[in-house]
Amino acid sequence: MAVKTDVMVVLMRPNGDLVVREGDLIGCENRCKSVNKVVAIFTKKYDDADPSYGPFWDEYSGNSMYCLEEGDTEVVIKAHDINPAKTRKKGLDKATSAPTAWEEVDSKLADAVMGGGANWTVLDDGQGSLYEAKLQDAKVLVGYPGA
Repeated sequence: MAVKTDVMVVLMRPNGDLVVREGDLIGCENRCKSVNKVVAIFTKKYDDADPSYGPFWDEYSGNSMYCLEEGDTEVVIKAHDINPAKTRKKGLDKATSAPTAWEEVDSKLADAVMGGGANWTVLDDGQGSLYEAKLQDAKVLVGYPGA
């Protein structure tokens, strides 16, 4: 079984239009860098050779800031909330697509942890009616199940 994971980052342009940056785990940091605000990150895990496997989706939304950072063996998704201040990170293995568990980051290291990779500030701090409307539009845009 050759499981793959695609990463989809939905960004909002200044005029309000949404744009999707997507592809597999290889090269996702550079492909997704942007000065635009992020609405959400979605990952879709699937197997081209076995249509009965998945796809399995994960949604990353509702936080204050996100980051994608690509290493040699994994891609790390980082999430930061302003209130209450909390930073977490989760890895996706580039070879197997296996995820690690969320790991809390020491609050003293949060700024350094969020400082690398493709960083984004989330629209309206990931809260409110405008954010919820754009999040729903983002789900439809990427084909998220149930959207």
